[in-house]
Amino acid sequence: MKDALWVAPSPGERKDALIGCNNVVKKSFKANFTPIQRQFFESEFFQPITIQAEADWLLNHDEDGQTYESFWRSFMLGGQSVEVGHKRPTRPQTVIGTRSSKSAITTPHKSKTICIVPLGSLPKTDECLGGKSFMLWLKSFCNMFFKKAKVVILPSMSVEETKCQYRVNQLTGKFQLRASDIITHLKKVKPSYAYCVIALTMIDLYPKPSWDFVYGLASSNDGVGLFSLARYDDIFYETWTQGKDVVRNNPDGSLDYSVFGNPILRLDGSSFQVCSKLLFRACKVMSHEICHMFGLKHCIWSACVMNGSNHLQESDRRPAFLCPVCLRKLQTILGFDLVKRYKSLRAWATEKFWEEFVYIEEKPQVQKSSKTGPSWARRSSLPDVTHSTVSSRKKQVKKIVASKPNLETIFASPPNQSESDKQKNAIKVAPPPLDSFSRFQQWLDDAITYLEEES
Repeated sequence: MKDALWVAPSPGERKDALIGCNNVVKKSFKANFTPIQRQFFESEFFQPITIQAEADWLLNHDEDGQTYESFWRSFMLGGQSVEVGHKRPTRPQTVIGTRSSKSAITTPHKSKTICIVPLGSLPKTDECLGGKSFMLWLKSFCNMFFKKAKVVILPSMSVEETKCQYRVNQLTGKFQLRASDIITHLKKVKPSYAYCVIALTMIDLYPKPSWDFVYGLASSNDGVGLFSLARYDDIFYETWTQGKDVVRNNPDGSLDYSVFGNPILRLDGSSFQVCSKLLFRACKVMSHEICHMFGLKHCIWSACVMNGSNHLQESDRRPAFLCPVCLRKLQTILGFDLVKRYKSLRAWATEKFWEEFVYIEEKPQVQKSSKTGPSWARRSSLPDVTHSTVSSRKKQVKKIVASKPNLETIFASPPNQSESDKQKNAIKVAPPPLDSFSRFQQWLDDAITYLEEES
């Protein structure tokens, strides 16, 4: 193990990374967090990163670590920095960079809209909503994780729309999409109201011909990103050399995308199943990639969802929560209350939340335009809303009070929709499998108890 390549930061270095040296940064730390919250940041709730294998991220990548102050300078001044991912072509990569001065964040806490778009077919989770339940689970988690941001599900995008290159991986024998081509397409069709767009696919990815694969790719400069869940499925590595896919061409020599018209199957030919473990992994990688688009780089300070990972085992060791340094960065952008955010995340993983949760689909109003690209790139209104229901004598869907995390409105309802229309169009959503969230739930319980008992 090449320990000399990375030395864990000392407690003092971690503290400096959180508080900073600039007087303005120091004062804002005291102003934005209570004494008990500042004590919480230095508690045993946040543990150092553990290195367990030579293939681990920090033994293969030179990471200086992004302090809060360096993030703050970029946040306030619009300074640009770019992080290039892996040095080894057989390793997964995420390429990120902070926004340029033209699009730098200058208004803290301004409403941000996160758009999630399915790429290709997704696993069916129930007969009523098909793959949409999976997207609603991810959307609702995203709404809690990125407290105060708006989250929108965009209609599914076909692989053919992206016109991306694809190939068959020599090791797995399965299709891979060229991620950089999809990123280019997302830049072109990104809705004007979106702060960022993140695409999700069940198809394996590669960034360029010389690379074996990539878990995800994000461009913070453009606010677009992409991630794949193909290698987060346990069966991938059990049967990963059994694929027999073949690249097809049309008579004119162009790529034939009809091979992606059918539901995506696992390597053994079975249908994808959204088990608890896959959902937990999806929530973590989605949060990680979206944080990149908010300007957060890989974390070296503590165990954190923003830690880099080179392989599935390392990714599974990564927790679902943010360390104090990264949490402060995100709080600066979104302006959420720390305890309320934790309560919302905890409520998401309860049966009560899903008993009261319904989905209301609103038909989008599409502007008449000659622009190319999918219709959702030209919308005059956002495409869908989800609500929690409140039991009442009339059993109507009511407007939810945001202070109650288990009854939180996931997205604001269009003003034109009447209460009777809401009730008529409301669809119950099957609860997600939550077994793999148990440790995260316990961590949240303990954190909330600590913060409330001491306050």
